Formats: sequence, C-alpha cells, structure tokens
Amino acid sequence: MALGAGLLTTALLLAGCTSGGATTSTSGTAISQTQIDKAMKTPTTLTFWTWVPDIQNEVDLFEKAYPAIKVKVENVGQGAPHYTKIRTALKAGTGAPDVAQIEYQYISSFNVTKSLLDLTPYGAAKLKSEYVPWVWNQVVSDNQVLAIPQDSGPMGNLYRADILKAAGITTAPTTWEEYATDAAAVKSKTGSYMSNVAANQAGQWLGLLWQAGVKPFGYDGKKGVTVDVNSAKAKEVVSYWQKLIQADTVSVDPDFTDAWYQGLAKGKYAGWLTAAWGPIFLQGTAKDTSGLWAAAPLPQYSGA
Repeated sequence: MALGAGLLTTALLLAGCTSGGATTSTSGTAISQTQIDKAMKTPTTLTFWTWVPDIQNEVDLFEKAYPAIKVKVENVGQGAPHYTKIRTALKAGTGAPDVAQIEYQYISSFNVTKSLLDLTPYGAAKLKSEYVPWVWNQVVSDNQVLAIPQDSGPMGNLYRADILKAAGITTAPTTWEEYATDAAAVKSKTGSYMSNVAANQAGQWLGLLWQAGVKPFGYDGKKGVTVDVNSAKAKEVVSYWQKLIQADTVSVDPDFTDAWYQGLAKGKYAGWLTAAWGPIFLQGTAKDTSGLWAAAPLPQYSGA
C-alpha cells in the first residue's frame, strides 16, 4: 500500500488515487498529461488525514476545481497518535488514508518501510522551482519525490504579553540571556512558566540547535551520514536549557496532549517557541486568549 505525504496538489492527490479508475504508476514510468486529466475527471473519493485547522477551506477549493473528486478530511490525532495510527494501518494493509500530512522529519522513516509513493511519474518534479532548495530537498530521496512541501515553518517566539506585563516586562527578550532573566521574573511574579520544552518535540529541539549553528545530522547525498551532538556549541545549548529546567522557569510537559492544550489556554505557559503556523493553531486551541498573544523573533545568542 502506498501513501501520499503532504498537502493538496494535483500530482499528490492523483498519487493517492487507488480506486475509481484512476491511473497509477509503480514502475516509475511517466504518466501522460492525458492520463492525468482523465484521472482528475474520474469519480473518486480520497481520505486525507491531517490536523491542520481550517484545512477544509482548501479542500473545498480543490473540490470546486475538480468536482469529480471528493476528499474526506479526518483528524485522527496530532503528533504521536497520528503517526501511530498511520503505521498501524499500513502494517495491517487496510484502513490507511490516501493522503496524509507528514512532517519533514518523519518522511525518511516512512520511506525506509517503502510506505510512500514516488510522485515523480506524475510530474511532481516540475514543482521544484516553486520552493527554496533546502525545503524541496527535504522531500526528495534517490531522485524520488516522496511528498509535496506544505511550508517551511520558521521558528519564532509567541508570548503572552499580559503575563509578561504582570511580571514587569514590556518587551520581548532579544537575547537568550534576557530570556533567562525574564523567565525567572515571570515564574516568581506570576507562577507561569516562560515556555515549555517538551522532550518529545524533536522539531523544536532541532530548531534551537540549528539556530546556534549546530548541525546534529549530516548526509552527503549518497550513503554517508554523520551525527554530531557532542560539539561545544551543542553542549552550550543543552546546558542553557538544563539550567532553566532546574530553575523551574520552563516546563518539560509532553506537548500536543490535553494537559498541554489546557496549559496554553489557561496561562500555564507565558510563551511558546514554535513555527510560523503557531498563531493559527492557537486560534483553535486557546481561542479564549485571543488578543493576549504577541509574536517576536527568537532571542539571539550574544554577539550573533
């Protein structure tokens, strides 16, 4: 069973079509535009697993452009529950969606188990020019296009301006040194944690390492893989956060759980170091806090 990974594009959705008379290619042979056009006009129902808020709006636009295709949107969970259900369905050979949202860091693990359909025969490589190189390279392996990028998710600092104000802080910290000082003030005066750094959140930790110039993983494009998490700069990043954790000014709660959602909604966390999609996520998860959040760039290391 093959699984299309990514968001909605014509080539991707065609790759997900496994019924209703759609043409698929498993040999790498290019599918002609005539075949693609025919498939897009063939009555088909696709199942799409995603957790993106308001994604139905984009699905509606797609269905308007291709009325013969119906897309059933399902949210089966976020984070680990989502991936566990996908892997379980794939292993069982039944119940997997035609299309699924998969974060960049999980693509390789699905590729190892040969769970992703190569989108190259459907013309996906033509989309390369629409993305910056490092984003496109995330979805290509051995000249196979395994997914269609949705976004690049640059990180920033989302913070509760009202909580920081209650601690006597009127502007967001611009350096990590200021961040640590503000974190102590916030916890002392409001009881809130400056932020949450979940041990299970690989994406957040990698982002913090990358910002410091650390390259924990490397790949030479062939078979050479390097792992470097023991450099002086990597130790500096880990030491910084370890001190905040020991000072109890940042929490280490598992994220994307009910307790974590409540923490965002009720002010347990005065901030969230997250990607550009964070504000949209908060609109659904912490909608009662609308107007209380502000955004700022990630703090920088002194001298950066």
